[in-house]
Amino acid sequence: MQKKIKGFTLIELMITVIIVGILAAVAIPAYSSYTLRARRTEGQTALLDLASRMDQFYTENNKYMGATLAALGSGTTSTPNGYYTLSEPTVTDSTFTLEATPTAGKAQANDVCTKLSINELGVKSFTGGTGVTLKDCWQ
Repeated sequence: MQKKIKGFTLIELMITVIIVGILAAVAIPAYSSYTLRARRTEGQTALLDLASRMDQFYTENNKYMGATLAALGSGTTSTPNGYYTLSEPTVTDSTFTLEATPTAGKAQANDVCTKLSINELGVKSFTGGTGVTLKDCWQ
């Protein structure tokens, strides 16, 4: 009577390793892209919140001049998780521009959107690499 050996052959093991490798090759870039978009959303949310505060400041003072992050009640120059640094608003009596820049060390190296901005008309813009569209940076 011959004894049946239980276990995996080397071929079966190699096929499993190859399948896991293929799945990882697909999953890791997808996850990286997801986290990049999630971090960028933090900058977008902060800018939209500040734009709303700027409009409130204008309603109370009939001008944007004098609006600073402190005057707007922000009290901080970075987003909650620190992924973006907020610049002081560029203002005149009737216009403003708000900017958010990825924080060095926390930003992902492959982020093509190097600066997000919004103005008093709600026009969103960005600074980025070639071939990058507004939709890429402001989803």
